[in-house]
Amino acid sequence: MSPVADAARARAACLAELRRKADRGDTDCLPWLIGQAARDRRLLAIHVWMVDQAVFGATRFTARRHVAQADAWCRPIKTKHRATRTDRRQHPFRPATATLRWLLDGRTGGARWAAWLLAIGLDMGFRLDPPDPYSHDQTGDDRAQDTPGADIPAR
Repeated sequence: MSPVADAARARAACLAELRRKADRGDTDCLPWLIGQAARDRRLLAIHVWMVDQAVFGATRFTARRHVAQADAWCRPIKTKHRATRTDRRQHPFRPATATLRWLLDGRTGGARWAAWLLAIGLDMGFRLDPPDPYSHDQTGDDRAQDTPGADIPAR
């Protein structure tokens, strides 16, 4: 058996197990995948859209749109300065070729992972609550216990 065929078989088995876990309703599918990828580096070549299909049941078009959205949210802001030589040589991003290695790249600090999950969640109907500037009962509040909740002085 060649190493290339071995790696392809390992990736296919991982995706099949991921699909079985998702069909059973296991909530630890993605943490399990990250743990498996940490043990077997060959799994980092799995395409992100395939993981989206296996876990969330997305179509190929929708799964690739999630990857493209995550990339757009995490792409560095372009300046109006002239492009450097290396910028001109880079190929455009293609969502179909994004792998787990790209998604879990440590240099992003988890931003791509979070953006990908947020794109999936928003597509599934999850809505973020808008910020409430008037609430002071949140855990980050550093007021003393007996301080009034409003910033407007009482008369």
